[in-house]
Amino acid sequence: MNLELGDRSTGAVGEGMLELLDRRLLDDGAKLYSLIDGAKFSRLNRLVSPQDKSIELYSLLGEAAVADAVYAGPILILHKARENCTLLAKLLDEYNSAGFISLIVSAENLADLVKRLVWLTEVRHEDGTEWVMRYYDPTILPHWLDVLDVEQRTSALSGTLQWLFKNVRGTNQAVDFGIFGSAKILDSRPMLLSDGQCDDLMALAMPYIVMSQLSNDNPKVLDKIPKNERYDFFYRQIEVARGLKVISAVDIKTFCILAVMFGPEFSTHPSIIKAAESSNADISFSEKVMEWSAEQWELIEAEMLLLS
Repeated sequence: MNLELGDRSTGAVGEGMLELLDRRLLDDGAKLYSLIDGAKFSRLNRLVSPQDKSIELYSLLGEAAVADAVYAGPILILHKARENCTLLAKLLDEYNSAGFISLIVSAENLADLVKRLVWLTEVRHEDGTEWVMRYYDPTILPHWLDVLDVEQRTSALSGTLQWLFKNVRGTNQAVDFGIFGSAKILDSRPMLLSDGQCDDLMALAMPYIVMSQLSNDNPKVLDKIPKNERYDFFYRQIEVARGLKVISAVDIKTFCILAVMFGPEFSTHPSIIKAAESSNADISFSEKVMEWSAEQWELIEAEMLLLS
């Protein structure tokens, strides 16, 4: 299981994020880092100069790191000049930077921080399988934090004082953690996520999956919905779909396409309810929708316009 969900960017972060920094923490000795999802930002190697002594760059791929693939994975950058770092300013102003960068303020020893972040890139399922946890993707980060229990958060965030990112609604956000106690990390045992945690995380990530699928089919299909409202729109529609027993990935995608076409209240239309209620193992919701006549489509559109 790898939450590789495509482009879900919400624009450039901008230096407004730096206004949320608690500079007192930095003045007291904490360090400022940027965490980059290299898979979503291919230009990093062009921006980083080997002669730039104001930064230090570390791959979080651990033993899996290959020299020519370092920039394609998660990368931690120490900014010695703190908020005044030239590279940091460039990164924050990059197009769609909200999709690849978050900032960390940490009091932890650098070597221990790198070790901790490397450890966090893999998690273990209850059935023993292991998979990549893309917490370094800022669109996944807040949802990952939400599903962790207290013990897991302590292991994940020991020494971390602030974590800053742009949230799904397009707002710069700083999560203040305070000082977590030092947590022992066993390198041979990745963090265990329960079935419930995996299900919760997938439910929180599902809107991104649907948006990626729809935009891959038609890049302009999402234009009807403001960027900063898209996550909430699709999250609600997916919840409504599941309430109507529309469960499969294909059917959820169809349901969301109809929501974009007819508006968020479309699910109250009798034709939608009938298609959901009459679907079964032999005929899916999507197949029931495909059975609609041209007249039915026109009627639904006309009636939904009255509700808009």
